[in-house]
Amino acid sequence: MTQVAAHHPPRLSERRAAARSAIVVGAGLAGIAAAVRLAEAGWRVTLFEARKQLGGRATSHVDPRTGRRLDNCQHVLLGCCTEAIDLFGRLGVDDRIEWHDELYFLSEGGRADRFARCALPPPAHLLPPLLSCSFLSWTSKFAVVRAMRAMRNGRDQWLASGGGDDMSFAEWLRRHRQPRQAVERFWSVVIVSALNESIESVSAAAALKVFRDAFLGGANGSRLGVPRVPLADLYERTDALLRRSGGSVVTSTPVGGLNVRDGQVESVRSGDGRVLTADAYVVAVSLDRVERLFPPHIAGLDDRFAALERFTFSPILGIHLWFDRRVLRVPHAVLVNSPLHWVFDRGVDEQGAQHLHAVVSAARQWVGLPAPAILEHVLAELHRYLPSCRPARLVRGEVIKERKATFAPTPGIESIRPSATGSIPNLFLCGDYCRTGWPATMEGAVRSGYMAAAAIDGDASLAARLAIDAPAAAGARVA
Repeated sequence: MTQVAAHHPPRLSERRAAARSAIVVGAGLAGIAAAVRLAEAGWRVTLFEARKQLGGRATSHVDPRTGRRLDNCQHVLLGCCTEAIDLFGRLGVDDRIEWHDELYFLSEGGRADRFARCALPPPAHLLPPLLSCSFLSWTSKFAVVRAMRAMRNGRDQWLASGGGDDMSFAEWLRRHRQPRQAVERFWSVVIVSALNESIESVSAAAALKVFRDAFLGGANGSRLGVPRVPLADLYERTDALLRRSGGSVVTSTPVGGLNVRDGQVESVRSGDGRVLTADAYVVAVSLDRVERLFPPHIAGLDDRFAALERFTFSPILGIHLWFDRRVLRVPHAVLVNSPLHWVFDRGVDEQGAQHLHAVVSAARQWVGLPAPAILEHVLAELHRYLPSCRPARLVRGEVIKERKATFAPTPGIESIRPSATGSIPNLFLCGDYCRTGWPATMEGAVRSGYMAAAAIDGDASLAARLAIDAPAAAGARVA
């Protein structure tokens, strides 16, 4: 990009293919996804990021004590996250994802259940592990099976129109007569981890989306993919890919704002004082920063901005723990009916000391506590669920708070999520809050970036692949 005098930019339909350029603001997963797809289509893309590293909320920071990168919070993929897997393949880092065909559930006292699919066709492939798990009674097991049958056969869907998004998942479970034990030890365990929200607050449509895709879809849907490297390492090839078509990544450079005139974006003001123009502008910053880039009257020009203030957020805590010995002997553990939801093995050093990464989702009751108090609570939970942890010494702990980790997928939110395109024809939005058919996940973020790229480049095949499922019937509601 070069500094030029302000002028009225051509409409996208009038641009010359040989000079197509795009500015992407924000290098989280959504911005990276949009930039990569556009660069592959021949666009000259400048990707701006205010911080030194790429990845947005799914990134790493440098540990000042060791100089090593630590993830802000553990992020994982499921086998059903097809577009995120596709992006990592395009970046050439898909071999840095370690896949697990089983999930390990820990009950209080340390009993472990291995939840692994069998050779039966979906959805029966998960029936044997469900029926054999020790933390549910037979009454609860049969209730879960009955509810999953209703999910698979019912009409309720994650609908772009908002129909079917007017009920909490807790209400859906009550209507399907789920006993308290099943709710606390199964449904809540999965949904709070997947959607970062309690079942009382999360919409039934969002919860059903999770179970349909991960558990009731293809045999690989529930596979767990855990990055083997720090998250920031997954994005290190983005700049080289963009440079192939004349673009670049510009880090440590915030964008001061976008200038809008005569119903179009005219230019971008970068933090280093430049005024830049392009054929297309993509805003891929986090939801709480979007409107800061525009003039106050932007909602009057483009109704995509009209309802952004109605979004609320859910916090996540990522807790790094270093013990003087190995305390976890499985690659990960889901803690059943605990406020501490996941624990991941991040490696054992030459002296036998183990690094764990724990996650507390929907952490409203924890996020206001000081780090020492949080560490005390986490250690108490580990002592309950990991007896091998009791004689171990906690050498060090670090707490990372993401106060606005995800938007809260509450009933009604689907109908106000903005689309990639709107009234300003050369302005495109992407981010996990956009209307993708997915909740706030890495997959949702990547899909939003791909949707923006498809709209900019006119890629009908990509747009069709990403199309959100239409309602089964007009005005359909959650059963």
